[in-house]
Amino acid sequence: MSDLAAIDVMMAKAKRDYRQGNRRTGLGAKSRERPIPLDALEFVTTGGMRRLEHHAAFHAAKRAVEDTRHEWLTTLMSWRDREDDAFIRIQVDQEIERLRRALALLIPSTDDERRAQTRERVRRHRAKRNAPA
Repeated sequence: MSDLAAIDVMMAKAKRDYRQGNRRTGLGAKSRERPIPLDALEFVTTGGMRRLEHHAAFHAAKRAVEDTRHEWLTTLMSWRDREDDAFIRIQVDQEIERLRRALALLIPSTDDERRAQTRERVRRHRAKRNAPA
């Protein structure tokens, strides 16, 4: 087999291996990190410069979105405190909650609040379970 044919076979195998996802966890090719190539053959078989550019652009975009969310969260919180219109305040509150979820910022709650929420969920579950069909 010639060198070009061997490279074609390795590139096809690398592409196939990279695209296979894990059905159990749902993680596919996009979520896996691929190491930086150590030699020219690995560089060519793993996608070359286009893959490295795509990888860098993807992570830069993620950082930019996270930075924008942090900036706007503080801005929206200050606007919410000054807003008199109830409709606009509700809209701003919804955006703040969405940004907090996206940034994985938990709203601090006391033990009593958490217990009350749990009791309410259990009450709703039991009511739904015991409701006539």
